[in-house]
Amino acid sequence: MEGDPQPRRRQRAPVTDDRADDRVDDRTEDVRRWESGMRTEVPEFCGSMQPEEFLEWIGIADEILEFKRVPANERVPLVATRFRGRAAAWWQQFKLARNRAGKPKLSDWEKMKQKLRKEFLPHNFTRLMYQRLQNLRQGMRSVDEYTTEFYELLVRNDIEETHDQLVSRYCGGLRTQILDIG
Repeated sequence: MEGDPQPRRRQRAPVTDDRADDRVDDRTEDVRRWESGMRTEVPEFCGSMQPEEFLEWIGIADEILEFKRVPANERVPLVATRFRGRAAAWWQQFKLARNRAGKPKLSDWEKMKQKLRKEFLPHNFTRLMYQRLQNLRQGMRSVDEYTTEFYELLVRNDIEETHDQLVSRYCGGLRTQILDIG
């Protein structure tokens, strides 16, 4: 078949992986959907004189600022919007005093936490927490209750001990009947 034209080869389009782009778009959309469905805000702080409440609030604020990846320069102003009552009055007075002294605005979250601790924790709080840890005994509590308080006091005291030292400290506070079982 001399007159028949040669069959034409179909040219293929360049291979692109649109699926990779789709996966990135899907992940971005999933993150957006997840973040928009979850309302996480720094809780309000009213200036409670209860040390445990204050420390819990500081811990939650730290976690939320980290989770939301709040830039360092926005942390202090953001947290300050959550002050109410005594805390808001303290903050206003603190800013006025700095301004009068010619000091720049406080913009470092770690420094703000130091100022808050100085204002809202008793002056002997660190010593009291250490004494509570040193004297902690299970007594009539359940092991679970004792363990919870043990870990809370470790965090409050920022204890840096080896694993073996912590186990020894923990076991030293358990009832002897419990130690005999193990």
